Parts: sequence; structure tokens; C-alpha cells
Amino acid sequence: PGAFVSYAWRCSDGYTAGTGDHDALGYTQVVSSTSPTWGHMIELELPEVQKDRGEISYPEAFRKLFLDLSVWHAGKASEEDALIGTAELALAPLKSAGFAEIDGYFHILSEQDLGRDIET
Repeated sequence: PGAFVSYAWRCSDGYTAGTGDHDALGYTQVVSSTSPTWGHMIELELPEVQKDRGEISYPEAFRKLFLDLSVWHAGKASEEDALIGTAELALAPLKSAGFAEIDGYFHILSEQDLGRDIET
């Protein structure tokens, strides 16, 4: 089985990211493994965070901004990709601790783990 990860900005509490919430920023390579890991590296600019057409400046915006990771089962040419699960990375703790990068392992939650439909 092959799997890959997509990543997108998401904001909380009625705020929006300048790129549009849930618009994919990028994808990892497809890894064929029953226990996949990715050594993916990307540099992303922080988006404008807005509410009611007004921009929220950083560092306040860090409290509203998340990076969503979605893990997908890569479908064959005749099949669609299927969502396996998601992880949500809050950026506020990174900024308050002085970190400039995200590096680590993240717990992926399935639809059943979350108790809701993760595709909406």
C-alpha cells in the first residue's frame, strides 16, 4: 500500500488564512510501506490571518493558525485517493518556545478517533 501526506493552513474561531483554509500547500512523495515515514522538508511563508476582512498581525495570529496534515492512501490510476487520518499542529506553542521549524512524529487520528467526518 502507498501513502502520502498533504498539508494546509487552517485557522480557528472564524479566522481565515490568506491562502484559503484547507487549500493544499503541498504533498510528500508516495511511500509504499505498512508503517510509512517521510523525510519531507519544505519552507513555508506564514499566511495573512484575517477576520471580517481585517488582518490579524503576528504574534497574535499564531494563536489562531494551525498546520493540518492529512495522510492519504494513494489510489491506483482508476481509483481516488482515500483519506486515512489527520493531525493538527498548533503553531502558538512553537512561537512561544522560540522554535522556527516543525520536526517530529505526529499522532494521526482517524474519523473514528475524532468521532466525526474528517472529510468535511
